[in-house]
Amino acid sequence: MSLRVALLVLAAWADEEASRCSACCSIVAELERNLEVEKPRMNVDLRRTLAGRDAGRVVDWATSELRTLELLEGICPAMEHYGVTRTDGGAYYQRHSVRGGSVHVSGSMTIGGEKYQHDRGFLRSYCDRVVEEHEEPLGEVIRTAGLVQLARKKRAAGSSDPRAALGLSDDADETDAAAAYKRLARELHPDKGGDRERFLAVVDAYEALTGREHRPYGDLYRSVCVDVVGACASEEDVEASKRFFPRYDGSAKFPRATKRRKRRRKEL
Repeated sequence: MSLRVALLVLAAWADEEASRCSACCSIVAELERNLEVEKPRMNVDLRRTLAGRDAGRVVDWATSELRTLELLEGICPAMEHYGVTRTDGGAYYQRHSVRGGSVHVSGSMTIGGEKYQHDRGFLRSYCDRVVEEHEEPLGEVIRTAGLVQLARKKRAAGSSDPRAALGLSDDADETDAAAAYKRLARELHPDKGGDRERFLAVVDAYEALTGREHRPYGDLYRSVCVDVVGACASEEDVEASKRFFPRYDGSAKFPRATKRRKRRRKEL
C-alpha cells in the first residue's frame, strides 16, 4: 500500500512539474485580461496628509501603486475558473468559465472531483507564490501599460516631430524607428529612473511612425514565464500553453456568452 501511495504522489508531482509552464501562462493571461478590461479611474490625490499639511502630489491613476496592487490582487482569485486539460501532448491549464458564460474546453477536462480540486488548489498556491516572489517585474509591466495610456492622451492634444523624438534622420525607415525605440525605452523607463516625459514622447513617436500600437505587455508570457519565473524552458513551450487560451490574439480572447432569451410559459 505504501508503495502504491508513493507512486501516486510521484505521478501527481510529475504532472504538476510538466504543467508549471501552463500554470505560469495562466497567471499572465489573467494579468493581461485585467489590463484589457480595466476601466479608467480618477487620479490619486496625495497632496494632503492625515495631519492636514500639504505634501506629496497628484499621482496619475494609470501609473499609481494602488492600480498596480489592485491588478495584481485580482489575478489569483480567478484561478478557481481553471482546470487541467489532458492531451497526448501533456497537461495544460485552461480557463473553463468566465463571468456571464463559459468557453470551449479543448481536450479532456473533468470538472469536479478530487483531482479537479487538487489541480485548482495547486494552481492557486502556485499563483500566490509567483505573484509574491515576482511582484516587482509584474508591477513594472503594469506601470508601463499605464504610461502608454498617458502617451496616447498626449497625442490627442498634439505632439512634436516623431523623428526628432527618436533621434532619426529623414531617410530612416521603420526598422530604424523600432531599433531606436527599443534603445530609448529601456534607457528612459521611469521604473529605471528615467525621464517620464521623454519616455511618453518616445512611445508616441514609435506609434506615429510605425502605425503599430505599443503593447507593453505583448511579450509578457516569454519575459515572465521563461526569463523571470523559469517555468517554461523555451518560447515553444509558451506557445503550446497559449493555444489553450480562447481567442488569444485580441481583447476578446475571454468572450462573453450571448444572453439567451427566456421562453415564457404560456398560461393555460
